[in-house]
Amino acid sequence: MGGLFLSFLAPETSHYEYTWQEAAYQCASRGLVLVSIENYEKDHYIASLLRKYHVPFIWTSGTKHGYSFRWVNGKTIGPYSYSNWSRTGGNGYPQPDNREGHEYCLAVLNEFYHDGIVWHDIACHHKKAFICERPAKHPY
Repeated sequence: MGGLFLSFLAPETSHYEYTWQEAAYQCASRGLVLVSIENYEKDHYIASLLRKYHVPFIWTSGTKHGYSFRWVNGKTIGPYSYSNWSRTGGNGYPQPDNREGHEYCLAVLNEFYHDGIVWHDIACHHKKAFICERPAKHPY
């Protein structure tokens, strides 16, 4: 999976963490977008990076729209598409749980709640590392 920008390895960003909006801007300034994790293979690869480099959490492009989450390309994360939501969280409830009342961004957490490397809905103002990728090509 070439073409990824890993904020936790790049000299100019590795000493900082970013809000979701700041991370999205950092990606855009490089002609990239926050990573979308649309299948098991990509999820497994991203998890392997977090494990290898001991990264506690990263932002993805996933954001909440109405009652569902979507990737930056508009694809919905739902019952008929791949997902890897955690079975627990800060209150012990399956994700997404909207625990803080405004958890509109999707992050990957690395064993944060002793639940594996899995997805959590998170309030977008929290600061995290991030991964960028090339935008998907439009079919039109």
